Amino acid sequence: MAKKKRSREKQKNKPTKLKYTLIAHQFHKETIAPLVKQYRRAMCLKNYDAARDFFQQLTEARQHHRLLLHRKEKVRIK
Repeated sequence: MAKKKRSREKQKNKPTKLKYTLIAHQFHKETIAPLVKQYRRAMCLKNYDAARDFFQQLTEARQHHRLLLHRKEKVRIK
């Protein structure tokens, strides 16, 4: 004789956890990273006038990024 299988009630799955990220991290990804890439590209091509402009924008963006890091504000993603 075969064993009888127990019929258990299925448990409900928990809803998916909401994902958050710091505004500072998002700002870095959208603003600072492209500026760094453009600055490095200009330096490799020895285009120093454009590199100076990118560096100035980069330093201003990094100052703003430091302020955002201290705020620790979060934004929901997905």
